[in-house]
Amino acid sequence: MTYRIKILAWVILILPYSAQSSVYDYLYPSQEPGFSSYGTTGIIQMPSARMLDEGSVSLNFSQFSPYQRISLIMHPFDWMEAIYQYTDISNQLYSDSYLFSGNQTYKDKGIDVKFRLLKESYYIPELSLGLRDIGGTGLFSSEYFVASKYLKNADFTFGLGWGNLNNSSFGNPLAKLSSSFDSRQGFQEKGGKGGEFSTTTFFRGKNIGIFSGYEYHASFIKGLRLKIEYDSTNYELEGFTSQPQKTKINYGLTYSHSKFFKLYAGFVRGHEVQLGFSFSNNYGKKNTKLSQLDSYKGIPRKKSLQNVTQDKRYLYLSALKYFNEEKYSLRSANLVDNTTLQISFAQNKHISYPRAYGRALRLLDDISPPNVSAFEITSLNSRFELTQVKVERDIFNAYKDKGDYKSLGSHLELTQSFDSISNHEFQPKSNFPKLFYQLGPNIQTHIGGADRFFAGGLNITGEFELLMNRNFNLQSIVRAGVTDTFQVLEQGSDSVLPHVRTDIIEYLKEGQEFGITRMQFNYFGNPRQSIYTKVSAGIFEEMFGGYGGEILFRPFDKNWAIGVEAYHAMQRSYNQKFGFKEYSMDTGHISLYYMEPHSRILSKISGGRYLAGDSGFTVDISREFKSGLRMGAFASITDISKEEFGEGSFDKGFYITFPLEGFSKNHSRSLSHFGMRPVTRDGAAKMLTGFDLYGVTDQGSLYNVNKNMDDWYD
Repeated sequence: MTYRIKILAWVILILPYSAQSSVYDYLYPSQEPGFSSYGTTGIIQMPSARMLDEGSVSLNFSQFSPYQRISLIMHPFDWMEAIYQYTDISNQLYSDSYLFSGNQTYKDKGIDVKFRLLKESYYIPELSLGLRDIGGTGLFSSEYFVASKYLKNADFTFGLGWGNLNNSSFGNPLAKLSSSFDSRQGFQEKGGKGGEFSTTTFFRGKNIGIFSGYEYHASFIKGLRLKIEYDSTNYELEGFTSQPQKTKINYGLTYSHSKFFKLYAGFVRGHEVQLGFSFSNNYGKKNTKLSQLDSYKGIPRKKSLQNVTQDKRYLYLSALKYFNEEKYSLRSANLVDNTTLQISFAQNKHISYPRAYGRALRLLDDISPPNVSAFEITSLNSRFELTQVKVERDIFNAYKDKGDYKSLGSHLELTQSFDSISNHEFQPKSNFPKLFYQLGPNIQTHIGGADRFFAGGLNITGEFELLMNRNFNLQSIVRAGVTDTFQVLEQGSDSVLPHVRTDIIEYLKEGQEFGITRMQFNYFGNPRQSIYTKVSAGIFEEMFGGYGGEILFRPFDKNWAIGVEAYHAMQRSYNQKFGFKEYSMDTGHISLYYMEPHSRILSKISGGRYLAGDSGFTVDISREFKSGLRMGAFASITDISKEEFGEGSFDKGFYITFPLEGFSKNHSRSLSHFGMRPVTRDGAAKMLTGFDLYGVTDQGSLYNVNKNMDDWYD
């Protein structure tokens, strides 16, 4: 009788909808998919084939006994979803030793990915392949194929699952191809350290599971979705202890409070309440409203001004005045044959270089007398001449009103100059030294420790940059602690390698009252075109200081670069003042960079010696978006064994760099960086030095100018 009721419920839900299909037939606010309690875009417990738009970053929290899970979800492409998550397992202790971890419950770290194989069309469903817990302990390890299809205001999902999603009597069809698919072992059963990407478990196991689900976009309450699903999770296999499951039918709902915030509730396993919420936003798209809020205002009474600037002295002074008002730094100016105005400038306002250059050209057009028929502008960082733009004045104006950047692009001459501004007639005097600084609160965190899952501190941080001249600076970051909870941390390092990172708790505890994060001298050079150098000495980061340098070869019209860095690193005292410990290491790397222009993927491969004396290489893959958002991941392999490395087996992590102008009414180049490693170990550790040359010379790339061509008239 029970099964008849279940079947009847499905029939009642499905009957009102015809087979005619279109995603756009029945529109409600926030059509974007929600998240399952496992962090992926999905229904209640089960995944769906859906994806968010590329550039989306989401935070999801879910609770259903015995799990509390927080997930960070990233969509570097519209066909890829990557998830990093922590799961608190309330019915399992962190360890068997009370002295080691007290009463803290077990915390599991995991990495999930999902790839879209087919995009939904009129007749074809969206099809995705998902891999769950591929880089963790394997407690939730699963693989699945899942299809989703809209039928008007209903979204149907059907999938096949392996691993923890195998709760059915259906045999694994892949076992007919090879007997190796008939059995499955987790990482812990193999005696691994966790954190390994092992493909030997993928799609293995005696049985597979079949799951399905249905979402109804309700018309009677704005933003409401009703959900029902058939759950194929094997709760006897999942986690540490078996969980009772009275029924495989789960019920739930999602309420979209806004485009960004969703609330979830469900009834799972026939006896558990599931609750959750998520926050999502697309940080990859260009903020079009910002260009309206912080638009180019133009020069008042420009006709009168152009009469005055026929005297080139007033032309130079007017350029200096109005560039300063635009928060640009005019470095030099020169009028050639009374027709071509040359200027050089530096700017720290616009992430988009064409927007910066376009506004500089519009300003010059406003202030220049009629005899000036061409402009030549050179962008600088330090004394590096990075990009030179040449354009005829009448051509620039011909396409300005319609914003026809494509036609303008065919007339622009984009090159890289070298030592071209030293003979400019007007070079305003700069009074050195110059001091730039900012003060503000800063939060320090330590996540995932055995003593306590989360410990943190509030600091007041001061960032200072002292410019001695154009090539020579001192960068300092100091902090004063306000309050913290680091003193409860007691877990020591178990590393067999030199403790170059695993003494982090000692640094957190002893450096809180007052600490110097960085006090670094830098001297920049540009000996030849496309060759850049940096020599640095001082305190580089919380744990290391020293001296060394970097050289970078970056041709302007190429998408690749090669760099070499070498440093003598000295380990700092725990109190993070001016003292050093006895340990030191000569470290260095050769790095190759390649930017794929169509996908905006930057690949960086570095090989050399790391802080603990191990040698190997690091691969770093990241993608940049129109807004300046960057998502990336890295992994390192060195000549130490998995046993020497310890938990995690090898170094890996991810990072996101957010453009802060997305939260402002004004354009800004300021960025906020968030990165995480699943575990802190000593292997493959690099010293962090500021002002890396690849970042400093970002404008010295034709690709980086062309990638935002539509901003020339912004």
